[in-house]
Amino acid sequence: MSQRDSLALVFCTLGDWPTAFEARLIESARPAGQDETALDGISLFKLPPASGGLKAAAQILGIRHPSGPRQLCVNGPVELHDTPLTSLYPLPPLLAVRCQLNGLRALILPAPGREKNCALVFDVGVVVEADSTL
Repeated sequence: MSQRDSLALVFCTLGDWPTAFEARLIESARPAGQDETALDGISLFKLPPASGGLKAAAQILGIRHPSGPRQLCVNGPVELHDTPLTSLYPLPPLLAVRCQLNGLRALILPAPGREKNCALVFDVGVVVEADSTL
């Protein structure tokens, strides 16, 4: 797949939701420690909490931003995939305006490795807008 017909995305989970972020904005991924000060992704993007059951291990994504690095707590596994542009569906303007999920920009149908589910594509820039103290 060429760079023109795919987009590199970092996939993870927030609560029960498969999610993705544009890979060029992610600097690193590592397991979360005990005393992390990273922003909670579920709260940031206004997703409902996990419904219970088996939870994936917490991971910290290092976010690249002009004003300095930021950290976002997500659930693993964290995976990099080249995603075909044909499976990326931007939100129509009316839905984007009315959407209650902060930073939701598109859906991926089907999500890589999750052929029965979609993935939510968020604008990771919302991290910086939501909390400038990190």
